Amino acid sequence: MSVLIRGGRVITAADDYIADVFVEGERISLVGESLDVTADRTIDAHGKYLLPGCIDPHTHLDMPFGGTTTIDDVESGQTSAAFGGTTCHVDFIIQPQRRTFADAEADVSRLYQELGLGELQRHHTGHGIGLEGHEWPFIDKGSADVVIEENMVLSIEPGLYVPGLAGFRHSDTVVVTKNGCQRLTYYPRDLESMTVRL
Repeated sequence: MSVLIRGGRVITAADDYIADVFVEGERISLVGESLDVTADRTIDAHGKYLLPGCIDPHTHLDMPFGGTTTIDDVESGQTSAAFGGTTCHVDFIIQPQRRTFADAEADVSRLYQELGLGELQRHHTGHGIGLEGHEWPFIDKGSADVVIEENMVLSIEPGLYVPGLAGFRHSDTVVVTKNGCQRLTYYPRDLESMTVRL
């Protein structure tokens, strides 16, 4: 089956331009302006982004766990995921004891920088949940005096914000446990379920 994607904003490691993308089988065979090809299916992508791959918003790479470390480090995990079409990870971070909310925010900000996405972080990583749904303490650089403690209930909501386009933010409610946290929300985590079609 062939697919022609017309007029999308193509973003690669080197370029950002409006183009058509022609896919034959499972491979991109042509990228260019106003392609003159016949396809089994045509998709109008005007006003939309065409990105080379998908985002996995929940990974555990190079993570200490149970006296060992997960088998994939960042390099091997990214390499194997890229072969399946996933080109970006949002990795979860383990919180050592007596860490503050500012420490957690610094860890998240450091990861954004390592992934080359630092300029897209426009929002703190999360906040407390108590009598209201959105309250102190905030997982933010300004919370250096607030220690992460067992039984705290938090909203964890890292986001990516592309100026002039939109933002992507996935939220989980968690309770801090003695050895980490337990997720209390079970909404599907795959990209399709988290995409709002306009």
